[in-house]
Amino acid sequence: MKTKTLLALISVTEILFLVAIDILGNRLAELIHLNPATMLGLTLGLVTSLVWITFYKFRIADTEAITISLPKPRIRLTQHGVKTFMFWLAYSPFALMFSGGAFHLSKELESGWLALLPGIAVSGTLFAYPLFHNLAVQQDHKVFPVLIAWILSVIYGGAGFLVLALPNLFETHLLVFIWISAITMTGLKYAYIFDLLDTVIGPWYKKLPET
Repeated sequence: MKTKTLLALISVTEILFLVAIDILGNRLAELIHLNPATMLGLTLGLVTSLVWITFYKFRIADTEAITISLPKPRIRLTQHGVKTFMFWLAYSPFALMFSGGAFHLSKELESGWLALLPGIAVSGTLFAYPLFHNLAVQQDHKVFPVLIAWILSVIYGGAGFLVLALPNLFETHLLVFIWISAITMTGLKYAYIFDLLDTVIGPWYKKLPET
């Protein structure tokens, strides 16, 4: 690809990023209901991308031609791959549904950036559980802490999904949802602490000399 052509494409991309940053930075962000945390994250991401694009453009400005080679896709079907694909095909909608419920419940109970923390913890647990479970089995660690963390995340996310589906339920049973949030978040914290002790602290302690 000729350098002039590539520079033109990069310049167009720069313009698009600048337009997006301008939209996020003015009052149009209020019209599309972006909260401050989301707007800040998107703006920082776009600005970082714009800086990298500009730096790359000046880096190649003196080059006569650029060779762009895309890796050839290599798809090899295996039984394990098919099983993994089918698992995530069935598990992903469940995880997405309960993750959305978790963020909704945390938003109802908390305000500001603190509302993101329970949602992130529950969502991360739901999506990472298959990996954590497999690692625990392969490395001969206890599966119980990971399973407890997953169950607590399902309870929290399920409660949030009920609130999302039945908004009146939150107002009439506010104390119940507060207790659910307190118990599940506390249990989730201790489940990960126990898992940390079992997978990191325990092996490190066993390697220490006795005397």
